[in-house]
Amino acid sequence: AANPKVRESAAQALCELAGVGDPFATIWKRLESEAVDDLPRPMRNLALAVGLKGEVDNGGFSQYFFNPAGNDAAKALKALEEMDAFAAAALLKRAMALFGASGPSPDRERRMEQLADFTEAQDEQLGELDSEFYKDKDGLEVRFHLYAIQHKEAWEPAAKD
Repeated sequence: AANPKVRESAAQALCELAGVGDPFATIWKRLESEAVDDLPRPMRNLALAVGLKGEVDNGGFSQYFFNPAGNDAAKALKALEEMDAFAAAALLKRAMALFGASGPSPDRERRMEQLADFTEAQDEQLGELDSEFYKDKDGLEVRFHLYAIQHKEAWEPAAKD
């Protein structure tokens, strides 16, 4: 397999060649004045998936669920599935299942209470899911860029969903 950094750089270059530029910079700029739900679906999916990856890479699933990004866990799951990131989606689904049948609350205060009530076993399971996530079986960075290219119309100036 190719070096992951080479693959990521190649995916970034393909975005440039496809006219997408830096898809993430475009999303973050739009999020300064728009809600994530108001973005075109491909941008929304990418924002949710990148947000999940950033939080989990930084502090695990517990950080993701603790922070406001966790409000959108159900949407992030759908986004990963739409991007064919099935390994990451399966891990998120397993993490969400630790919250019980109704999953993590979309309300941050309530979700923080849910996390505080986790048993040691649940915390250990989250840690195991973190370790699996870090293996990045989907090659998420490359997948994110290729997804943006597949949906490059969303990055055109007049794109609305």
